Amino acid sequence: MAGERARDRIVPFPSKLAFGVGQAAEGLKNTGFALFVLFYYNQVLGLPGSLAV
Repeated sequence: MAGERARDRIVPFPSKLAFGVGQAAEGLKNTGFALFVLFYYNQVLGLPGSLAV
């Protein structure tokens, strides 16, 4: 491993893109859940939105 050059350790763009597409799905799920929790805290429990963030 010590003999490897820095160029051999660079991650190619298609791999970065594949990881990014997978992360986008998780990001959408997390954002949807966060919005639902904010709505629940505000409307059901009566907590102000500024405190629910």
